[in-house]
Amino acid sequence: MAFLLKRPFIFIIISVVCIVVILQFLSLPPVEPAIVLTPSLTDDDIVMLEDTTLTAVMENTDTQIHTVEYRVVGIFSSEQIEFSFKNGTLLPKPVWSGHNYTLIYPIKRVMDVGNQWSVSLLLKGLDPEGDFARYTIFLEAWADNVLSERKSIQLTVRHDS
Repeated sequence: MAFLLKRPFIFIIISVVCIVVILQFLSLPPVEPAIVLTPSLTDDDIVMLEDTTLTAVMENTDTQIHTVEYRVVGIFSSEQIEFSFKNGTLLPKPVWSGHNYTLIYPIKRVMDVGNQWSVSLLLKGLDPEGDFARYTIFLEAWADNVLSERKSIQLTVRHDS
């Protein structure tokens, strides 16, 4: 402390450098995702064994081409929600990762700048094991094996109407 009192010039230089570094970090623009994801459900409140359509539109807003992968993540099992293509063919069951279930859409797409990719899946609410169950479903767009954007939706499955 006595050193700083004897040498106020060093204290002033250190303070100015700290202020400049803090201002630099505060002025950084937010990083925009390479792939923008827009999810929607045709009906977010369904009765057990009914279907609803989950649609995810992904758009490459970056300045380069990306290989895009689509994932559905949540704390639900294949006994709670069933995923299928629009033609009724079941998708692979979600895989437990130790923290959540992950369903990787079996098709990857190479997306040029400005291109969009729309993926529609049928979700069937199975037995909610009570009056109703509310599931938070996370949708992820991965660009070149790096998470680009994650959005969530909620689906409520009721035992009966």
